[in-house]
Amino acid sequence: MNFTPPSTDQIPTAWKKEVDKWMTYHVDFGAILMYAQGDVPVSDLEEVVRIAKDNYIKTVLFDEELCSNFLTPAPGLDTLRQKSPLELLEHHVLHQDKGWKPTTGNNSGDLDWYPFNYVVVGPSWRSEGVLVVDLASENDDYRIDSCMFKPEDLGLPLTSMIMGDEYFETLKKA
Repeated sequence: MNFTPPSTDQIPTAWKKEVDKWMTYHVDFGAILMYAQGDVPVSDLEEVVRIAKDNYIKTVLFDEELCSNFLTPAPGLDTLRQKSPLELLEHHVLHQDKGWKPTTGNNSGDLDWYPFNYVVVGPSWRSEGVLVVDLASENDDYRIDSCMFKPEDLGLPLTSMIMGDEYFETLKKA
């Protein structure tokens, strides 16, 4: 099964308003959602999380408690397995409950899930890696970017995307 993202550089214009509003939310403690395509058992998703977390903790020297909610299977995972790449992207952008919670302060609230990035695990994840999808803000538009990574190498690219730095671009080219 092909699980590459849609071959478009930017999200559809109709989605922009929804994505723009997320910029006002606090997501520092949000998790990256992980989707499965095809017949990937939940135990494989748990293994991807374990491998990614273990290697991330060792690489970055993080305390395990600081990244306990780092990467997690998406709610409603089983109903999404047969979605096309475009349908999966649309679900993540427009329909996935982001776990909004009101907060005090100058933001619109906290989100449980990071709205701009997600990971897709396909049947051949052990040999080919997992797909990391990034919606990057660029001149008031959002471009769709993606790259395959081995689970043991997921920590730094995901952190880079969350922080909005250029390291993801460097890792992608490596």
